[in-house]
Amino acid sequence: MKKTAEPYVFDTSALLTLWNDKEGSDSVEHLLRSNVNIYVSFMSYMESRYRLWENAGNNLSVCDSWVIATAISADAVIIHKDPEFEQVKKIVKLKALPYKPPIRGKKRK
Repeated sequence: MKKTAEPYVFDTSALLTLWNDKEGSDSVEHLLRSNVNIYVSFMSYMESRYRLWENAGNNLSVCDSWVIATAISADAVIIHKDPEFEQVKKIVKLKALPYKPPIRGKKRK
């Protein structure tokens, strides 16, 4: 059946509303079940997946997440100076360059 109604683009917030069953999720679901074209930009899809992953207890930046995904897909070693990568050492190969010493009186994040 040809879709003839006005098309819609879902923002990241619409995806997260549906996935987390928040107020408004019924509207998003209704559109998905209707006869309309729905578009989601790659960036919105990526951001929503990243936020779901981050909510599972990980605290990597989105950029670091892309680096990890690249290393996994290429079966490669990440060369880095970022101690945040240590939390994924069980799923990706790492080679750390010397970390910057912490500034006296301040803890490294």
